[in-house]
Amino acid sequence: GNPYSPSANWLGMQIDSSPNGVFVDSMNTSGAADAAGLEPGDQIVAINNYNIDDSVLQIRSATSGLKIGAPVEITVMRNSVEVHSQLIPMMQRPTIHP
Repeated sequence: GNPYSPSANWLGMQIDSSPNGVFVDSMNTSGAADAAGLEPGDQIVAINNYNIDDSVLQIRSATSGLKIGAPVEITVMRNSVEVHSQLIPMMQRPTIHP
């Protein structure tokens, strides 16, 4: 992980902030994000069209208005291609680690 920025656990993903963006570091292969087609190394660029630039704190902002169980679509950059996940029911809010 990156010692200088917060990280988060969300939908079975470990997500790290960095100056270059917010990246999926690792994931639980039985988690919701894995089932939706996300992969380690993906850069998260949007959640339900809310832009994510460089901090997992933006993930908290993007999801704060959603009810538990609401669907989220995660947009990632993978090998310079924009990929949209399947809709994932958000059964948990992101857990932020400073």
